[in-house]
Amino acid sequence: MTISLQIKTEQYRSAFHYLVICAYLAISIFGLRNYFIWDATSICGLLLLPLISRFNPAHLSLRFLPMAFLSGGLALYFPVKTCFFLAAMFALLFFLETTRGKINNTAILSLLVISPVFRILANTFGFPLRLWLSDLAAKIISVSGFNARAEGNIIIMNNDTFAVDQACAGLSMLGITYIICFFLVSLWENRSNKRTGIVEIAILLTLCSLFNLFGNLMRILILVLFKIMPDSIYHDLIGIVCLLVYIIIPIALLTKWIIKQNGKDASYSPKGYGDKHVPGFIHILLFLIVLYVSTHLSTMDKLNKTSPVVQLQGYNRKIMENNILKFENNKALIYYKPSTFYTPDHDPRICWQGSGYEFHYIKKTAILNCEVYTGVLSKGKDRIYSAWWFDSGKTRTINQLEWRWKALKQDEDFYLVNVNAQTKDDLQDLIKELLRQRR
Repeated sequence: MTISLQIKTEQYRSAFHYLVICAYLAISIFGLRNYFIWDATSICGLLLLPLISRFNPAHLSLRFLPMAFLSGGLALYFPVKTCFFLAAMFALLFFLETTRGKINNTAILSLLVISPVFRILANTFGFPLRLWLSDLAAKIISVSGFNARAEGNIIIMNNDTFAVDQACAGLSMLGITYIICFFLVSLWENRSNKRTGIVEIAILLTLCSLFNLFGNLMRILILVLFKIMPDSIYHDLIGIVCLLVYIIIPIALLTKWIIKQNGKDASYSPKGYGDKHVPGFIHILLFLIVLYVSTHLSTMDKLNKTSPVVQLQGYNRKIMENNILKFENNKALIYYKPSTFYTPDHDPRICWQGSGYEFHYIKKTAILNCEVYTGVLSKGKDRIYSAWWFDSGKTRTINQLEWRWKALKQDEDFYLVNVNAQTKDDLQDLIKELLRQRR
């Protein structure tokens, strides 16, 4: 009778746990609708996540308690989807690890890679990397005896042009590379009955990044040297071959070797904390925080209370949505977009693409001892010459880390300045005019 009662109690408890998990997932789906971009990384990650994830019922953990409250408090203060995603994820992970068992590290990292958080970071800091790769590829081709040069993200060889944004699309495969790495770690852990520490995972992710850079460099060199255009079937085929030869195969071999050499015996697992040590009100409080934030979501632009203070003579000034300033006359169109250190920037490459334009010839240009990004926008026969940089009145820069650090540490109010003109000469004159001014 006692055994039967214990079994029923355990069944009820298990059913309640699944009910809470489903509630978290339902709230997350409601709050994060239209947040995820269903690209190759997201789809690949979700498909492999069940194979990557493992629970250790013998080791229950409280390690996500600080992160759950920290991300929950951040979401209350900044009720935006990114903060809500982190709050919901850590609250659910805390619940799972105090009821079902400790989760392997690669499963948690997979969730982060699948999320738009990873994509935002990759897009923000990956753009300068593309310009560097295009320049490096052009130098290697020139050393090989060919007449080649790089103009921003464009490589020109014998009057043929190759856009590194297209040739270097493999950079967007970094997320998939990480997911495959996590899958291989889980695979070799199961086969060898070992578990991998965070140091070994960090080493593998570093190697993944380096192999990804090398693989993309090789892909660019092959596409340019053999003049393979994006509309050719060989363009994607070479990308797949480079992914396998220069990234996947080396990582698979290294993963197996590192786990065999440095993996710890999975049979040993120190006893952790169980759910009986966690007061129920902690779970209730975290759940209520997630529920509340899901119904009070906003955008960071609406939360940004920066007062537009920029004035430009000779232009019609208009305050647009999200405090974006628009200055316009018959020669130019200028945007000042408020930028805070903790938010994605209003990158013109994304904003203008939303209006149907395509960016070409993006490069760094030095004007009046300041570096700015310049490029050409095209839509049909329409051409717009564009430039952008970050400006606080004291600091002008295109370095993401520099302007974010100064905005945080020195409390400088930065704007992303986007200047657009009909001719290249007009653009140069406008940039010089704005750089000479001090707000």
